[in-house]
Amino acid sequence: MTELNCELEVIETPPSICAINFSAQRKILAAISDPKYRGFFYFCCCTGMRVCEALSIKRGDIDKKNGVIKIKLPDTKTKKHKRNVPYLPELFDDISLGKTFIFEDITDDGSKQYFTRLYNALELEFCRHSARHTFISVCAYLGVPTETIQEWAGHTNKKMTEGTYTHDLQKGTSPVLTYLRKLKAVHCK
Repeated sequence: MTELNCELEVIETPPSICAINFSAQRKILAAISDPKYRGFFYFCCCTGMRVCEALSIKRGDIDKKNGVIKIKLPDTKTKKHKRNVPYLPELFDDISLGKTFIFEDITDDGSKQYFTRLYNALELEFCRHSARHTFISVCAYLGVPTETIQEWAGHTNKKMTEGTYTHDLQKGTSPVLTYLRKLKAVHCK
């Protein structure tokens, strides 16, 4: 696998990125016919990882003992590509892990094409980076402290977390909300 450039994500994003609301999360998950992309979408919404970070995760980066996934990308600009993201074992229930990388059969370009087509077919104005906004917004919706969200997301300042990535969500349900509610209960005591 080649080294990925996280800054490329900004190019594909619409002028205003928002979180994926609960009903759209359910609609998207129901419409994803390929299990590898369903797992990838769910993983990104439940970890808040940038696409390039998720695609760079190796099996060895999953620390089962401590319940964290280690992100170890070479740093580009923020020094936050090296951090630990908490997880619960059920995150991997429907993901077929690759031999080396957990999403070995997904490429950056392939995922961009897949989700662009999917969102267009569903007439939704999202991009892959919307999953990161979703994670942060759902965590805020659940009352996870901003400093904790900032640490998990790898943001260098609170303003980025609160001002750019946190969007208001209306009440609802989704598998992402269910998972993050459990994650909060375990990791925010």
